[in-house]
Amino acid sequence: MGKVVVAFDPLDEPVPAERRGQVPRMDPQGTYLITGGLGGFGAASAGWLAERGVRHLALVSRRGDRAPEAPAVLTELSDERIAAVLFPKAAGAVVLDQLLAGRDLETFLMYSSGTTVVGNIRQANYVAANLWLEALVRHRRGRGAAGQAIVWGAIGEAGYVARNELTNTLASAGIEPVSLHEAFAAADLLTGSGLEVAGVSRYNWGRMRRLLPALAAPRFSVLFPEHMKEADYTREEILRALAVMSVQDAARAVADALAHLMAEVLHMDHKELDHNRRLDEYGLDSLMIAELLVSVRRRFDIEIPPMELLRSGGTITDISHLVLLRLGLSGDSRAAADDDTTEPASSATRE
Repeated sequence: MGKVVVAFDPLDEPVPAERRGQVPRMDPQGTYLITGGLGGFGAASAGWLAERGVRHLALVSRRGDRAPEAPAVLTELSDERIAAVLFPKAAGAVVLDQLLAGRDLETFLMYSSGTTVVGNIRQANYVAANLWLEALVRHRRGRGAAGQAIVWGAIGEAGYVARNELTNTLASAGIEPVSLHEAFAAADLLTGSGLEVAGVSRYNWGRMRRLLPALAAPRFSVLFPEHMKEADYTREEILRALAVMSVQDAARAVADALAHLMAEVLHMDHKELDHNRRLDEYGLDSLMIAELLVSVRRRFDIEIPPMELLRSGGTITDISHLVLLRLGLSGDSRAAADDDTTEPASSATRE
């Protein structure tokens, strides 16, 4: 039964298996020190530890009107500005490392930032400071001491992002904040994983790549699909771009995007797909249809029931007209848009 046969060839490489890490047990008699623990994400982390059974917390923080809340462009970063951000993190971490040297610590957990992965020219000092923390963790692990760094993306309910009401701004740029519940659920897993440095974040990489040219660098190439430049435009951007096309051109543009999505499901080159051939002739089964519909929903922000897809005729061309209908763009009575809004459509729907 079925169309898929799974066989294990004795000459194949062994299937890798990873044991799920156990959430470490916190010592209720121990004392846990949190630097920066009197506000924002640091204070929320204290609550997380308390929920895990910790009864003795030492919370310390540096505060004052001299703390540089607003980062400057790289060319505006003086030695003083760099030191003001780099010194507290780096020196504070080194002091803790030296004071606790030789002690059998249960954990030495550092909080780093996702900016160390993608960079941020306006926060070069902040990026450097967090990279220092990650390097210190690796140094500690190299000498057999406890150490781990969690590289956090945007946190949505506490800390700098929430305090400055940046949640919507970051989401529109492709940086989707993580809730405190999600963050600490991930921290539970990561603290038992044995990893030196691990990240927790939610990114819309297609949208971020348009705003951060650094993501086009070769070191990121293995992370993104070939047609990443087509993906992840908002529904409004797609609508504006398709609205200026004729019905035929819009259908062709959507069909090109559908061909890419279908090629991912079938593990084929999109150029090998005939837009007028029924998809079931390619061996599409119910699971593949479900996968395709999920991809269509993510790309166009529309819902298409499976039976409606099957009744449409079953070709890429037929489905493209169904997508246009769901978008409200079928027929000739569509609102025109300015010519300068056409770029998202071409990028979002064709290679």
